[in-house]
Amino acid sequence: MEPMDSGVDMMKRIILVAMCLFLLPLTAFGQPTTQKGKPNRPLPPFHKPATRPVDEQQEFDRALVFLEKFSPNRFKAYQSLDEERRGIFRERIVAFFRANQWINRDDNDELRKVRERLLKAEDEVFGVRWDILAAGGPRRASDEDRARLRSAVGEMVKIQLAERSLRLERMKKYVKGEEEQIAAIEANPDQYIDERYRDEMEGRGLGLFDHPRRQGGPGGPGGGPGGPGGQKGNEKAPGAK
Repeated sequence: MEPMDSGVDMMKRIILVAMCLFLLPLTAFGQPTTQKGKPNRPLPPFHKPATRPVDEQQEFDRALVFLEKFSPNRFKAYQSLDEERRGIFRERIVAFFRANQWINRDDNDELRKVRERLLKAEDEVFGVRWDILAAGGPRRASDEDRARLRSAVGEMVKIQLAERSLRLERMKKYVKGEEEQIAAIEANPDQYIDERYRDEMEGRGLGLFDHPRRQGGPGGPGGGPGGPGGQKGNEKAPGAK
């Protein structure tokens, strides 16, 4: 019986290695690389937030449902592990969920659709790679398996480029808008000061943490039209009706 037990342990190690290679937060795919293929700067470490145990379990349960839906091959690999080895991947699964849960939004946003396609393409690569490892590793891979893996990787890279191009176009539009707003303020700073002064006097001024977003006009840091965050300018002054 000892050889059989050793074979089971070896298979578990293979699965573990495969998951380590592929079950990573997807922010890594957006990192710029040098000519040698190494990141220009390391990714920030993932820090587990301080939450109550019940909240952690509920979030992890949602993360597993998400993983099963969008990455079924990785979900099956995770389910095949024993409890001890599953614990190793708990935080990574939650990080994967947090980085990608926005694609659950019910809208027609093109970026959301591309990201969903990318997750499925990555999962397909993982599935083929897992099959190769289970069959004895890369050295024993058949020509058919090698062709399957190359085809899956090619599709994944194509979708990655589509996502990056789409993000870049949105960044360009945002930068252009910011440049135009800055130029307008610098050309007539007194007008901008008057607008912000009226905001403060009429209760549309500073929120608790950030600046207002004026309808049809410039906003403050983090709150300009098209910028991330900001108040919507609907606060009332104390005592106002």
